[in-house]
Amino acid sequence: MLKLSTAVGSMPHIDEYKAVEFIMNNLDIPIWPQLPKKNFKENMYVQYSEGFPCLIINEQEQKIFFALDGDVLPALEKFYEKIISDDLEYFKISTQYASGFYEFTSQLTACRLPLIAVKGQVTGPITFGLKVTDKNNRSIFYNEQFVDVVVKTLTMKARWQIRELAKVSRDAKIIMFIDEPYLSAFGSAFTQVSREEVIKCLNEVIEGIHKENALSGVHCCGNTDWSILIDTDIDVISFDAFSFFDGLTLYPEKLNKFFERGGVLAWGIVPSSDLINSETVESLTENFLGKREKLIKKGIDEKAVKSRYIITPSCGVGSLSEKLAEKIIITTKNVAENLMGKI
Repeated sequence: MLKLSTAVGSMPHIDEYKAVEFIMNNLDIPIWPQLPKKNFKENMYVQYSEGFPCLIINEQEQKIFFALDGDVLPALEKFYEKIISDDLEYFKISTQYASGFYEFTSQLTACRLPLIAVKGQVTGPITFGLKVTDKNNRSIFYNEQFVDVVVKTLTMKARWQIRELAKVSRDAKIIMFIDEPYLSAFGSAFTQVSREEVIKCLNEVIEGIHKENALSGVHCCGNTDWSILIDTDIDVISFDAFSFFDGLTLYPEKLNKFFERGGVLAWGIVPSSDLINSETVESLTENFLGKREKLIKKGIDEKAVKSRYIITPSCGVGSLSEKLAEKIIITTKNVAENLMGKI
């Protein structure tokens, strides 16, 4: 069994070279780092904003919103022309929006070590659509015309990344994660999004990822109705196994079907907070093994549970100090390594 460790996406570094170098030295599946502390454009919503019609970025006030007053038809016509012509370059992410991506591809080019896989990420359509609003503070997800724009733009962003990573990753598999923290609010009074809408939107992004021969993953760092994600065409489900494990145990039949079609669980067993200071590699290893045993006792295929896993932090570490973030990543690597002798 290979030891597999990766991370969620965000890092607290300002220096992209330092961030990528650290990642390349410490993760089995390296990622390109999102660097939200570097500037506003590396915020997880602004980062993917280029190419959106009618989207306004106010750097001074650090706001992003859709301006839908007036005639939006010309902007929409241009947008759909780019979609129909499959113009991925139009939806590229520029250097000032993702310095970590460009540094990552640079260091991948120079890397001579064989890699199993590399990981990219895109903000998910549910999260982007619920977080970003129009001028009246209404989530753009509730605008029937523009929710399609959100899904298609983010799909193109994911595909563009995969094409760029494929140029420099040689034989490594590419995994593209869809980050959906807002799925933890599914079913609450704060959202009016149906199960069917979530699955439809996610599957469109997943289909685009698969079109580029990459694996698709989805990350939700809170609790949610995990059966929704299992019912999509996703390949990897990334969850906070440290704090929100029990919710996953409610769906043994669906999990077995997920594993049967080749699904993988990315266990966020390493806490992405100062709780790491109360843990050790051994305590987190035992935490993982105990929770894995609970899944097996629920009737989930033992061979699949023991072989189809990745070890990750529970969430991104971009809001932490560099020292704490690096401790979390190193612990993640060490837990994955420690598990090698305990399978």
